[in-house]
Amino acid sequence: MADDPVSHVTHFGIPLIAGMAAAVFRGRGWACLWLWLALALAVGGFVVVFVPVGSTQVRYLMPAVLPLVYLGGRGLAGVRLGRWLRWVLIAGAVVQAAAAVGYIAWKRDIGPQEQAGYAWIRQNTPADARIMCPEHVLVNQTGRPTVWSLVNPAYLMTEATDEEQRAVLGYFHVGYIAVPMRRVYDRRREGAHAGGYEQAFLQALPGLPYVEPVYANPGFRVFRVTLPDWPADLSPPVPEGGDAPAGPRPAPPPPAPVR
Repeated sequence: MADDPVSHVTHFGIPLIAGMAAAVFRGRGWACLWLWLALALAVGGFVVVFVPVGSTQVRYLMPAVLPLVYLGGRGLAGVRLGRWLRWVLIAGAVVQAAAAVGYIAWKRDIGPQEQAGYAWIRQNTPADARIMCPEHVLVNQTGRPTVWSLVNPAYLMTEATDEEQRAVLGYFHVGYIAVPMRRVYDRRREGAHAGGYEQAFLQALPGLPYVEPVYANPGFRVFRVTLPDWPADLSPPVPEGGDAPAGPRPAPPPPAPVR
């Protein structure tokens, strides 16, 4: 969450946060207690499930929104406000909602270069090809399953040896690597994370004997991976001297399309 503070406003809103603060001091009754329990479970689930794997985006806190909305509204309802202040809060809520929709639409916009890349994948790859790509929209744009979190990309791109990289890509049957160029980052400035392709890893791809560049435009690249599939009954190797495997141990289930 800290890497994008604006998410706190676009997802939750200033009026909602203000109402929540009021509810902290004014909330009473069993309804509030149950809502506080629901809120605690939502936040606790986020901490237990998503934080350990580095997925700390605010969107994963969405289950907390419903109890927050009720508690926020209850908190504001218990505060005496002048008419002008009520209109300010209403206007703030409307502006916040419009800003959130606009911001998310802008962040999710697919430019013409990316669209051209997805079109190439749709027309030139097998229908059952598994493609490593950080954009889940790949499934909707091409009909091909995306493989991303399963391969532990932060480790794969910054710490894994060549042997481990080969094993993980083969184990998950990765046939292509799709690179939206806006999802490339510099580890020296941002640290290793799972939000995109590490710059040095991307630069090294064309020199790997099992990777072949097959498509490129200024905003999108595609590489073909020519590796034998890793046996389904084996696990990727454990990094030497480490406790964590280079990739998840169970064989991956068949990916389901996004509806």
